[in-house]
Amino acid sequence: MSIHWIQTDSDDVFAALDAVDQAVTHGDQGSAPHIPVTLSNDSDPYLIESLAVVHQSWAIDQNVIIMSTRLGFAGIINLFQRIVRRLTWWQSMPQWLQVNSFHGALVRVVDVLLDRQRLHSIRIGQLESANTNAHIFALEQQIQALRDEQRELRKRLAELERAESA
Repeated sequence: MSIHWIQTDSDDVFAALDAVDQAVTHGDQGSAPHIPVTLSNDSDPYLIESLAVVHQSWAIDQNVIIMSTRLGFAGIINLFQRIVRRLTWWQSMPQWLQVNSFHGALVRVVDVLLDRQRLHSIRIGQLESANTNAHIFALEQQIQALRDEQRELRKRLAELERAESA
């Protein structure tokens, strides 16, 4: 099994089928579409770079061979690799399908987790700001109550001083 990334300029199904036919005929597998990852500006650059690699290279193509560049033997080595791959595809197909399925699921899980983390961070920020406003209001109420109590104590103290001096 191999994965072919096909892109067309229209929404016409026949144009898509023609593009698929042409890609399969010419062996052009294209490249995976880049899915933008929504991260905050203060995210770790290593995380951003790693996510880009995950999105670009999660699929494994079992038919890819390492092209030899040895002088004189390159053609024979490359031909031998192709023959071995074609003769043993049935043996490795289930493992490749499982690996590709796992990698695709893992990429989707990472995307979901990052999206949920982003949403939770936004929600925490909202709750903190709402809680801060409520906390400030409660503190203002307590300060006002203390000021009122202080005013009453000053009045009482002034009354006691007048009564003592009289």
